[in-house]
Amino acid sequence: MQRFLDYVDGHAASDELLREIESAVDEAKHCETWREEYSMLSMDHYTYWKEGVAEGRAEGLVEGENLGKAKAKTEVVVQMLRENISMQMIAKVTNLTLKEINEIGKAQDLI
Repeated sequence: MQRFLDYVDGHAASDELLREIESAVDEAKHCETWREEYSMLSMDHYTYWKEGVAEGRAEGLVEGENLGKAKAKTEVVVQMLRENISMQMIAKVTNLTLKEINEIGKAQDLI
């Protein structure tokens, strides 16, 4: 095992097995078909990664937008409750349920 690790670390092949491994590696390095396949595989991985990053960003933007909208609605509900506007009117204006409005009011110690 140590001789193999030494070989991987850059030392010369020191036994028959390592010389066979070295020969197979050299053959693979010089095989045009393998190089093309490796290159295409590498491109596929890069494309997959890039698409994943773009998809993750898009999902993050949608999630952030939804959180922002929810926060804005909460702020509107809080202001309306402070102005003593009825919960029915708040529900009509915000399209929230009475239960949601009640939860927001309780969380803000307004109900």
